[in-house]
Amino acid sequence: MKTLPSLLIVLFALLFAAPTLAEPAALYYVDRDDDADFLNCTSAANDCTLRSAIRLANGSAATDSIGFLGDRTITLSSDLPSITGDNLTIFAFNQTVKVDAAGLDNIFVVRADNITLSGLILFGGNNINSNGRLIVVESNVQNININGNLIGDDVGSADCGTYFGGYDGIYAISSTTIHIYGNTFRCLRGAGVRARLGATNVFIGENTSGTADSAQANSFSQSQNGVVIETDNNRVHNSTFEDHSNDGIILSGSNNAIYDNLVDSSGAVGIDVSGSNNDIYANVVQNSATDGIAVSSGGGNVIGCSADPPYGAARRNIVVNNAGNGVHLSNVGSLNLIACNYIGVEADGTTAGENRIGIRLFRGSGAFIGNSSVTGSVAEMGNVISGNQLNGILLDDSDSNLIAGNIIGAAANGTSNLGNGTAGIQVVAGSASNLIGEDTANSRNSILFNGGDGILFSDGGSGNEVQRNDIGRLATRNTTRTATATHNNALSGISVIRTNGVHIGDATDCNLSEFCLEITNHAQYGIYIDDSDGVIVGNRTYIYGNDQPGIYLVNGANDAEIYGWVTSNGNGGIVVAGATTTGNLLQLRRVRDNSGLPIDLGFDGATSNDVGDGDSGANTLLNFPEVTVISGTTVEGTACNNCLVDVFDAFGDPRGNGGGGEYVGTISADASGAWSVDLGTYGLTPTDAAFTARDAANNTSEMSPVASLPTAIQLTLLAAQSSNHVPLFLFLMLTFTLITLYRRKRNT
Repeated sequence: MKTLPSLLIVLFALLFAAPTLAEPAALYYVDRDDDADFLNCTSAANDCTLRSAIRLANGSAATDSIGFLGDRTITLSSDLPSITGDNLTIFAFNQTVKVDAAGLDNIFVVRADNITLSGLILFGGNNINSNGRLIVVESNVQNININGNLIGDDVGSADCGTYFGGYDGIYAISSTTIHIYGNTFRCLRGAGVRARLGATNVFIGENTSGTADSAQANSFSQSQNGVVIETDNNRVHNSTFEDHSNDGIILSGSNNAIYDNLVDSSGAVGIDVSGSNNDIYANVVQNSATDGIAVSSGGGNVIGCSADPPYGAARRNIVVNNAGNGVHLSNVGSLNLIACNYIGVEADGTTAGENRIGIRLFRGSGAFIGNSSVTGSVAEMGNVISGNQLNGILLDDSDSNLIAGNIIGAAANGTSNLGNGTAGIQVVAGSASNLIGEDTANSRNSILFNGGDGILFSDGGSGNEVQRNDIGRLATRNTTRTATATHNNALSGISVIRTNGVHIGDATDCNLSEFCLEITNHAQYGIYIDDSDGVIVGNRTYIYGNDQPGIYLVNGANDAEIYGWVTSNGNGGIVVAGATTTGNLLQLRRVRDNSGLPIDLGFDGATSNDVGDGDSGANTLLNFPEVTVISGTTVEGTACNNCLVDVFDAFGDPRGNGGGGEYVGTISADASGAWSVDLGTYGLTPTDAAFTARDAANNTSEMSPVASLPTAIQLTLLAAQSSNHVPLFLFLMLTFTLITLYRRKRNT
C-alpha cells in the first residue's frame, strides 16, 4: 500500500509504552483515470483509483489523505462509495484533477466528520432531476471544508451551452459547520449550494478561522440559482453571483446573514427572502430581471443597518438597475427594517442607477424605512432612495409602516438633483395608518426633485399621517425660508386624492424656529386635496414658495381642518373650489404675501357678500364678517347667526394681492349674527384687524377687509361730533343704524 508512516506516532507509542498503538495516517495517491476498484493501493505504479482510495480510507480510523499523481481526468462508471471514515482530506494542488460524474447522481457523498475536499474539478452529474448533486453532505456530520474547487464545469468557458454540470453543486442536509470558500460554481441546472433539512452553520465565503478575504471568495455564475438556504443560522458572505437564470440567492430560513456579496444580472430576483430575523447588508445587488431584494414573508429582517452600530457605508446595500423594485416587501410580518441603503443610487452617492420603484411594500405592515425613534434615532440610518424610474417608495395595501429620516429624490449630499421619476412616496390601495416623518430631529424625510408629487395619497385608507419632513427643499436647512425654484418636486408637495383622514403636520406647536413640516418650491400646489374628507393640516406646517396656491381643496374635499402657515405662494394662499367642497375649517395661523387672496372661495377672486347669504358653492360661499361700529379699539359687526369669528392681525389689505393676516383669536356671534371684540386685547387697532366667519358646519368664509366703516360715513360722523351739529349727528346716527340693521338682515 502507498503509505507514509507517521514516525512521530510510532516513537510516541514506544516511549510511553501505550497498550494500543494508534493506526498510522495514510496518504493514498491516485494514479489511474479509470474507475476500477482494486483491493489495495500499493506502491506499484498505476494501481490506485479514486474509488479504491475512498474505500480504503473508509476502513481506516486514522487521519488520512487522498492525493493525485499528475493531472487526472476520472470518468466514473457508477456512484463512488460514500465517505464514511472521519478525518479525510481529498486534495489536488498544482494539478488539474477532473472528476466526471457522466450523468450519475452524485460524485461525493459525505457521511463522516472532519472532511476536506479541495482543488478538484467536478462536473457531469445528472442535470435532469434534483438527485444530481455533485457533493452531498448529510447524516448529522460536522466540520466539512470544501474549498478551491471548480464545481459544475470542466473548462470555465464563457458559454455553458446547455447545463451539463449537474443539478446542485453542493447539497447539505442534517449537518453542521460547513465551510465553503474559494470555489467556482458554474453551469448547474439547480443551485451552486443548497442547504436544507436541518443544515446549520453553513459558512459560504469564510474559511475555518472566519477569514473572508479575496482568497476565500466564491464565484457563482450561469446556473439556475447561486445559493439556496432553507434552514437557520447560516452565512452567505464574500462571494459573487452573476448571470443566473433565476434568483441569485434564495433564503427561506431564519437568523441567517447575507453580506458583502456582489449579486449581478439575476434572471429573476437578486436576493429572495421568505424567512424571519435575517440580516442582509453590505451587498451590491444590481441588474436583476425583477426585484433586487425581495422579502415575501416573515418579520424582523434587517436590510442594511439596525439600531446597533456600525451604520452608513459599513452596512449599506447598493441596490441599483433592477428591472423591478429595488427592495420589495410583500405579505410580510412586522418589524422588518430597511436602513442605511442606497436604493437607485450608485456607491458614489451621486450617480443614478434606476430601479423601476425604489421600495415597494405590498400587503406589509409594521415596517420601518430609515431612521426613527423606534430604531435608534441615528441620522446615519436613513436611506437614499433616488434616481428610480417611478416612485421612490410605494405603499400598496400596506398599513402601520413608518418612513423617516430618508433622502428621497436627491443625491446622498441632500442637495444635488437625483429625482425619482414620479412621486417620492405614494400611498395607494387602502393603505392606512402609515406615518411619514417623525417628530424627532433625525427623523425628517427630505423629499425633493421628484418627477411627480413629493407625497401622493391616492385611494388610500384612513389614519395616514405626515409629520416632520422637508418637502421640496434642501436637507441642509434654509432658515430664511425663501423660495428656490430649482429645488422642487414637479407637481405638488402633498396630494391627497380619494383618501380620507390624512393628518398633515403635527397636531401641536413645534419649536417656532423649526417647523414640523415644510412644503416649498413646487410647480403646482403646496398641498392638493381632491375628493377626500377629514384632512387635517397642523399648526406648524409651513407652506411657501409654490407656483400655485399653497393649499387647494376641490371636487368634494370636505370637512378639512386647515391650520398652518401659508406664505409667498402664487395665485393665492388657500383655495376652495367646487360646489360640493364644503365644511372646511380654515383657521390658518398665518396667511400672507401670496399673489392672490389669502382665502379664495371658488378660485375666482374676491367674492362679495350677498343678501341673506343664500347662495351656494365652495364652503357655501359663506359671507365674511362685516364691521358696523368702531369705538376706539372695540369693533362690532355682523356675521351668520351663531357663527364663530376668527380674528387676524392683518398684513395689508386681505382683499388684494399679498394681503392676509396672522390668527390671534376667536369670538362668537349671537343668534342674530351680532359680534363684538376689543382688539386691544390682542394688541391691535381697527385698521390692523381682519376677520373670517365659521358656521356650525365649519364652512369658513373669505377674509374680510381690514376693520373699518365706509370712509364717507366715518368722516361725516367725526365732523358732526366736532362741530356740535347735534341734529345732523342724530340724523347720521339714524342712517348708520338703518344701514347696520340692513347688513345684519342680509347676513342672516
